[in-house]
Amino acid sequence: MKIPSYEKIELKDGEYLVIKNQLSSVRTDQSPYYLDLTDFPKSAINDILTKIDRALEELGIKMKFPYPLFIITPLVHKFGLLRMLQRKDDLPLFFTKKTKRLRPKEQSLLNKSSLMAKKVYNQPIEEKLKSLQENLKTHKALYLLGKKVDFLEQIQKELQRG
Repeated sequence: MKIPSYEKIELKDGEYLVIKNQLSSVRTDQSPYYLDLTDFPKSAINDILTKIDRALEELGIKMKFPYPLFIITPLVHKFGLLRMLQRKDDLPLFFTKKTKRLRPKEQSLLNKSSLMAKKVYNQPIEEKLKSLQENLKTHKALYLLGKKVDFLEQIQKELQRG
């Protein structure tokens, strides 16, 4: 198993079928990827982003787990779940590694992490994210109610003193 480091996806054309074919080889369970759209004209980038988003959805590629997929484009704006960056230098440094020979303990840990990455990749992530969002809402409501109770108790103590 190799150390996870960035791999570039070369987009040769902005056509949907070409994009889909190139993205079909992407394995986000093995390493992080990035797409560089700086060579495309700025007027075509929104259209290409739409095609990329549609192709990723159809292929069932998870863009967050276990390794991310980044898109480098001069026009940085929020576009669905796609992670956009302006330059290649903006990629997180965590996966920018120089390859070297691993010690046995490091190799053992890397093998364990690859096994865990495969388990994460096979999970229904979208369902888990939805349930996580629902849990977050209930926790926030509980927090707000607790805050309200604290406020009312404070008022009650002030009234009892006065």
